[in-house]
Amino acid sequence: MRGTITKVQVLNPSVADVANYSTRGATIVGVGAGSTELLVTTSRRRYKFTVIVSKVEVGRVFKQVRAFLGRIEGIYPRLIGDTIVLSGSALTADDYGRAQRAVRLFGNKVRNLVRFKPSAVEQVNQIFQRSGLSQVRARLVGGTIFLEGSVDSKAEDAKVKALLRSYGLNVENLVKIGGGKQILIDVQFVEMRKRGLKRIGIQWPSTFAVDGQGQFTGQIPISPPGGQQIQIQLASPITVSQAAVNLLFSTGSARLLAQPKLVCGSGKKAEFLVGGEVPIVVINNNAVNIDFKPFGIKLKVAPVADSLGNVQTDIFAEVSEPDRSLAVLNVPGFRTRRFKTSVSVKDGASIVLSGLFTNTEEKSVAKWPFLGHIPIIGELFKSREFQEQKTTLVVFVTPKVVSPKHPWVQKTIRNIQKLYRAYEDEVGWQVFD
Repeated sequence: MRGTITKVQVLNPSVADVANYSTRGATIVGVGAGSTELLVTTSRRRYKFTVIVSKVEVGRVFKQVRAFLGRIEGIYPRLIGDTIVLSGSALTADDYGRAQRAVRLFGNKVRNLVRFKPSAVEQVNQIFQRSGLSQVRARLVGGTIFLEGSVDSKAEDAKVKALLRSYGLNVENLVKIGGGKQILIDVQFVEMRKRGLKRIGIQWPSTFAVDGQGQFTGQIPISPPGGQQIQIQLASPITVSQAAVNLLFSTGSARLLAQPKLVCGSGKKAEFLVGGEVPIVVINNNAVNIDFKPFGIKLKVAPVADSLGNVQTDIFAEVSEPDRSLAVLNVPGFRTRRFKTSVSVKDGASIVLSGLFTNTEEKSVAKWPFLGHIPIIGELFKSREFQEQKTTLVVFVTPKVVSPKHPWVQKTIRNIQKLYRAYEDEVGWQVFD
């Protein structure tokens, strides 16, 4: 101010008051919280000032904030009323993070209005690149950073948030989980079955009937040790043609190979069914309903691929087929093989999820009472049947990260196009059909 002070006046005495003044200065004291106008009249002109009185000592906190920030280029703390406002533009992500940490350290008395400069955005992108998050990009819109792109798993999403916290970055996070990669799930069901049947001995009929067609007669000598020989006379109305000699050896082998393949986005779910549905009649409360039971090859997957080349997959797979031997009331049963699991393997690596070996052996003996128990001779009155069944089931799963330009995709497209052209002439009209 120029000139000597002649008068000092506070317009609202309830906020502040003039303690004393001289020709060179004045002392103003606070009375209550609020703001008022201070008029200072000199010999040359009149000056008007705004005086703000707060309930707390903001000046001390302001000094601490300035000391915490240090000399950061482009960031300026200002005192506005009871609030310390940080303004300006951060040149680096570290500078912005330090301003944001000042807000957390000093509480609600500090507000961060610092904006980013393009150099700070580029540093944020470099941070994500070094951390293996190449699909996450930062963009500057109106001084605010927006994170866009996608990550492959929830773990990588948590990694993005941890990096933001470590640098103290307050940004608009629009990063999505999944959708950046396509994953091919190749499942192979390999089943080998082997059956064996053996029938040995003489099979006699279980019942006899008198038909007047002749009789089967004969004598069986029995000589116990040290005893008199005994003769057993057989006479029955059974014809000789009713007896049979079993000398049957039967074997059979079967192999089942199911290889479903399914492609879906990382972090998404997909399923398909190759087979059909069997109608089953259900009667409830005098009402007749028809339920359809699906069968065939069923596959449900939910794969997630990360940036380290790992693929975590939730898999449900099933191979089923109708089996009339298991029918009840003319409703067919189903022979089913299924599994449900969650695995994590490297891209392109295979893992055995299920290996099952079963071995079933059965033996049945048919013989005449008493006669079948006689040593040596009793073999003429009995028949044996042996049944054996062995089954081996193995399930392989191979996840692969693919794209439209992947060699497997290109090869599959060429094979399908070649097959279509081969059948094109077959389904068309021909003179010699």
